[in-house]
Amino acid sequence: MNKILAILLVIVLCNACNKKSNKTTDRMKAFENQITISNISRDSILKFSKNLVKDYNKSNNIERITEIYTMLLQNIDIKDSSNLLDTIYDFGNKLERMKYDSLAIQIYCKLLNENHNYKMNKKYKYILEYLKSNDRKLYATKIIKEILPSINKRSIKVYLYLNLIDIYMDMNLLELASEYCIKSITDIGSNPDILFRYGEISYKQAQTAFSEKKYSLSLFYINKTITAGLPESIIDDSYLLKGKIYFQQNLYKQAKTAFNKVIELHPYLQGNVVIETRNYLNQIEDKEL
Repeated sequence: MNKILAILLVIVLCNACNKKSNKTTDRMKAFENQITISNISRDSILKFSKNLVKDYNKSNNIERITEIYTMLLQNIDIKDSSNLLDTIYDFGNKLERMKYDSLAIQIYCKLLNENHNYKMNKKYKYILEYLKSNDRKLYATKIIKEILPSINKRSIKVYLYLNLIDIYMDMNLLELASEYCIKSITDIGSNPDILFRYGEISYKQAQTAFSEKKYSLSLFYINKTITAGLPESIIDDSYLLKGKIYFQQNLYKQAKTAFNKVIELHPYLQGNVVIETRNYLNQIEDKEL
C-alpha cells in the first residue's frame, strides 16, 4: 500500500512539473511571437520579458535567459535603455564566472553588435581570445572593426589594432594586414609593435613579389620595410633583397649601394647575410671589369 501511494505521489509531482514546464514553454513561444509583431509596444515586450526571465531564474535555466536577452538585443531598439543593457551585461558577467563561456560570449558580442558604444573595456581580451581559439577569427575582425570608432583609450585601441593585424597575418591576408597598420598609425600615431608588424608584412610581400619576378612591386614593398625601420632583425635582409632586385634588373650601381649598406650593418663581417652580400659584390666587380 505504501509503495502504491509513493508511486502515485511521484506521478502527481511529475504531472505538476510537466504542467509548469509546459506553461513556461508556452510563454516562451508567446514571447517569440510577440517580439516579431510590429504593433506590440516596446514597453509591453520588456515587461513580458522581465517576468519570463524571473521565471527562468527560479529554475536557473540560463540557456533560456540568454535566448531572451539575445532576442531583445536583436529585435528591439534598447540603446537608450541603460538599465536593461547593464542588466544584460551583468548576466554576461554571471555566465563568465560560471564558466559558460560560449553563452557569455554570445551575450557580449550581441551587446557590441547592437551598441558599439557600450563600455566593455575589460572584456575585449576575453572576447577576442575566445573567438580566436574557436576558429571564429573573421567574426573577431568584424567585432573589432565595429567597436574601434567608439574607443577613446589609446592602449585599448592599440590592443584591438594589433589583434586585427595579427589575425589577418595568420590568415595570410597581407594586404588587409598592411592596410590596418596604416589606418592604426593614422588613427593613434606610430607604435613600435605596429611598426614591427608593418615592416614584417612588407618584407613578406616583397619576398613574394621577388619570387614572382615582379621587381618593381618587390622594390616598393621592401622600401616600406626599410622606412618602417622595424623589425631591426630583418633590415639587413631587406637591404640584401633590395640589392638583389636591382641586380636582377642589371642596375649594378644601385645594387652596389644596397649591398654596401648590408656590410655597414655588419661591422664584424660575419653571418650568412654577409657571405651572400659579398658574393653579389664580387659578381658586380667582375661585370665592371
